[in-house]
Amino acid sequence: MLATEHAARLLSRLTVIVQAVDDALQAVEAVDEAGGVTAGEERARWLPGIKTSLRRIEVECAELRYAALELRDGLPSSETLQPRLLE
Repeated sequence: MLATEHAARLLSRLTVIVQAVDDALQAVEAVDEAGGVTAGEERARWLPGIKTSLRRIEVECAELRYAALELRDGLPSSETLQPRLLE
């Protein structure tokens, strides 16, 4: 499989991960807003950490997606002859 195809697969999987993180973050925020979380509730202890982690994953995925795009765009296309093949 060509490197460009690997880069395209990487981009595709990153897109799926980003969507999953967005969905999870929306669900966590909905739980956080529902029913008034108070300091004594179990949710109050773990929801902020989950939200922080999901936001960090969002940032990391954005950076990874940018790097994968740069990689894919920097690779020669499948129609390009490699210099060593021209000799």
